[in-house]
Amino acid sequence: MTRRRPLLAASGLLLAVLSAALWQGRFERTGPALGLRTGGDFRGWKVLAADRIAIEGATWTLQAPAGREVASAEGPLPGATTTRHLRVGIEAAWEDVTRRDGRSWWSARVSLGGRRPDGSYAWPQDGDLINAKGRRGWHRVEWVYDLPPDLGEPRLFINQLAATGILRVRQLTVTPVRQRPWVPAAAAGLLAAWLAWGATLLGTGHGPVRRAAAAGVLVAAGWFLVFPQPHYHARAFPGGFALGREIPRPAAAVAPVAALPPIPAAPLLAAASPAPPPLPPQLEPPPDDPRAGHGLAPAFRKLDENWRFAHAAAFGGFGLVLFALAGLRAGWPAAAALGLLSEIVPNLLRREFRGDDAVDLVANFAGLGLAAAMVHLAGILRARRGLRAAPAA
Repeated sequence: MTRRRPLLAASGLLLAVLSAALWQGRFERTGPALGLRTGGDFRGWKVLAADRIAIEGATWTLQAPAGREVASAEGPLPGATTTRHLRVGIEAAWEDVTRRDGRSWWSARVSLGGRRPDGSYAWPQDGDLINAKGRRGWHRVEWVYDLPPDLGEPRLFINQLAATGILRVRQLTVTPVRQRPWVPAAAAGLLAAWLAWGATLLGTGHGPVRRAAAAGVLVAAGWFLVFPQPHYHARAFPGGFALGREIPRPAAAVAPVAALPPIPAAPLLAAASPAPPPLPPQLEPPPDDPRAGHGLAPAFRKLDENWRFAHAAAFGGFGLVLFALAGLRAGWPAAAALGLLSEIVPNLLRREFRGDDAVDLVANFAGLGLAAAMVHLAGILRARRGLRAAPAA
């Protein structure tokens, strides 16, 4: 018994390290970086209030609005219309940023959106690469966007919409990527290892079927509550995604022009030959949209954002099933750990702790507490019924 706990802790730590490594190595390049850059000029960008953006070397400094003049740069990404995953990395720093009217969308921002064929704009729910507030020094941010199918032409936006402060950006890179082919198999192997680990952690005093069910509930909750699925983006841990060797842009080759032999003159024809009938137009099937396949993603996200009790209900349901299968004594530590990790891991990826995260944390433990109370009360009622049914001595 004394060796069991250290072995469980060590194996859990090893699985966590392997999971993080799989996350960092999930994507690979599919082509060279796109041409959009933050450099010594605004080439490739559509800029509003250019006098509010100062260029020093490769650094852009966006000033706060002056009246109706808002510093804004919009960069089209036409080369990204045929890809599903797009990696965007940028270095940024900001000072004394105060959001207008306290609203997060009136801030210093770097975000990805899309322009549809009718001219309207689409904004993914996870489109913000940077949403600044307060002060922060130079750091690198890197995301891989899973582009929604109705996005239109992807475009990158760098805006300073805040009431005060400045935003500095440099070293922008945009690269088409894809998920490596072996990632699903590796993820399945890791999930099986996590299931075995969870069954060992929760399996004291229960049969194999019950242990397996409890472990399945624990692993599923870890995936859907700690890494809320589905998201339109994947954010790298410190160090960035391991994309492999950079793919250089192909050089524009100019073929040598050889001297052509003189073409003999054609003899004159007595009468013009009739023109051939026109060929019927060839209708090519539309290419498959690589950005299809998001399914119920928007519905899940709207439920999480618009329903006030979503966190309490999710952790309440999870705790109710886990405690009923594994018992309160074995299940509560694991449930409490997931309640903490569901806020810690997203904040590590986002590198920001917001005020509503504390409210979510309270909601998580409120749901777990309610589930524990219900299971405990059900156990008391079951015990009383057993005592009443027992024959009198």
